[in-house]
Amino acid sequence: MTKSSVTCHKGVLPVASGGHSRRQFWQLWWIIELPVILMFRDERERAMKNVLKFVAVAAVAAGLFVTSGSQAVARPKYKDVMSATYAELAKKHGTDGKLTCAVCHPDKDKKIRNNYGAEFGKALTKKNESDEAKIKEALTKAEAGKSATEGKTFGDLIKASELPGTAEAAK
Repeated sequence: MTKSSVTCHKGVLPVASGGHSRRQFWQLWWIIELPVILMFRDERERAMKNVLKFVAVAAVAAGLFVTSGSQAVARPKYKDVMSATYAELAKKHGTDGKLTCAVCHPDKDKKIRNNYGAEFGKALTKKNESDEAKIKEALTKAEAGKSATEGKTFGDLIKASELPGTAEAAK
């Protein structure tokens, strides 16, 4: 039998070559490596738990970032009903025949409303109204409100195909 060697974490081990060398290698490997595997098992489990915690936290953070970062239309029903009710105004001042948020909001911050948006908000019966009839009713009530233009109501401005609200935030 000739002698050869096998490399493991302990260094180079001599192994007799011949018919049983493969079996001898695995026997030696288990004798030497098994205690190392068992010794570090708890650390591997702890490391895996830490990796899983990191992945879970990263997924939650990414989900929060995606949902909070997008600029979504909060009340598309209002825009649709306004565009249908005031078609002439939508053709003149809208985008693709639909009114934009600028009718009620002078700024990109949708919490800020102009004088028409404030009047329309007061006329709505509840926040986030989705019933078309109630939205139309609120639009009719808002038309009666006093605009910033001397002697004209919001309804007068809308009939003249002018935007009813001002470019400033309501006070």
